Amino acid sequence: MSLMFFLLYFTYVAIFGNNGLKRYIDLEFQIIELNKNLKSYEKVMYDLEMKTSKLSNNLDLDLLDQQSRIVLGLIRNDEIIIIEK
Repeated sequence: MSLMFFLLYFTYVAIFGNNGLKRYIDLEFQIIELNKNLKSYEKVMYDLEMKTSKLSNNLDLDLLDQQSRIVLGLIRNDEIIIIEK
């Protein structure tokens, strides 16, 4: 009877314990999710590096003009703004 109890106990611990099979599977799923996040962050970082490399190597005046208009809301002196209501 006690041998059966020990076998059941160790089987339960092997599956549901802190270092058991269920914990291992949960950690594997977390690794998969974190790798997906890493890939998306690497893409964002690559896009930002491409934009900054354009600004650092050859100053792309069109890109600078476009970004200043979008981000800062700047216009040139010879432009007219039409506001629709």
